Amino acid sequence: MSGILVLTPEKIENLVAITFKISMIWHANSIGSVTMSVQIIDGSLILNWQYGTPQSATNISGPWNDIIGVIPPYINALNQPKEYFRVQLQ
Repeated sequence: MSGILVLTPEKIENLVAITFKISMIWHANSIGSVTMSVQIIDGSLILNWQYGTPQSATNISGPWNDIIGVIPPYINALNQPKEYFRVQLQ
């Protein structure tokens, strides 16, 4: 079976973790900077940030929408459609 890659749930979780780490966006401007950390625990994506408004989009180029009414940590199930996340500084 040369050339066939078998993806176990653990391998998929590791690939997702790597993808999210690479896709993370941090924003810096004259207001300051903020870092968003990402963890995967028990099939959930857990996002943490110090301040600012978390935003999500289904495409890396947007449009970006505020995630209303959340405080860190934000928990999102990995079985949801693909999303990108960032923190908008006001």
